[in-house]
Amino acid sequence: MNAWCEVMGMSWGHGLMQASTWVFWSLVIVGFVLLVRYAVRESRGDAARTWRKAAEQTLGERFARGEIDTYEYRERLSELRSAMGRDSP
Repeated sequence: MNAWCEVMGMSWGHGLMQASTWVFWSLVIVGFVLLVRYAVRESRGDAARTWRKAAEQTLGERFARGEIDTYEYRERLSELRSAMGRDSP
């Protein structure tokens, strides 16, 4: 009976060790995937902010040079900000 218990105890221990290894590596992989997704999302946000600043700056430069009037500047700025998901001032 004692030998049987030792064999059963070892198989439970082996099974728990395998299960914990699978859980550990699953968590590592899921964590890595989430980290990469977060980094990609943040870089996209930075690119969108940079693009929006550049577009607003170009529009401001055109207004300063007199290529467009006040109405057209405000209209295009409003359109640009609404397209980028930012409220107009």
